[in-house]
Amino acid sequence: MAENSEHQAEAWRLIAFLMSQDTNSKLSSIANAFPGNVNSTPDFVTTDELFASAFDVFQSGYLANEFVGLPVAEELMRQYDEQFQLYLDGDQTLDEFLTNAQDAWMENFQ
Repeated sequence: MAENSEHQAEAWRLIAFLMSQDTNSKLSSIANAFPGNVNSTPDFVTTDELFASAFDVFQSGYLANEFVGLPVAEELMRQYDEQFQLYLDGDQTLDEFLTNAQDAWMENFQ
């Protein structure tokens, strides 16, 4: 949530709802993804043996930055975050945010 959000109290209530154990379990089930709440368990864990194994690994490990090891990882994250913050602040449109972030990243891969 952006610092200058107009309805911060309401936004925090929404975040708390989305990250609650039950809601996060449902959302991660719909998305076939691992939950953001460590106490949540997606439905697919009980219906798919491979997902169950992966979820066991997920629960026994720790979250890590997927960019680690990429030589320009920190720079890529900084560039993305800068553009995202401009979007959240209303200083650029969604399309501008995405285009600017992509352009900044492409400079690192040419």
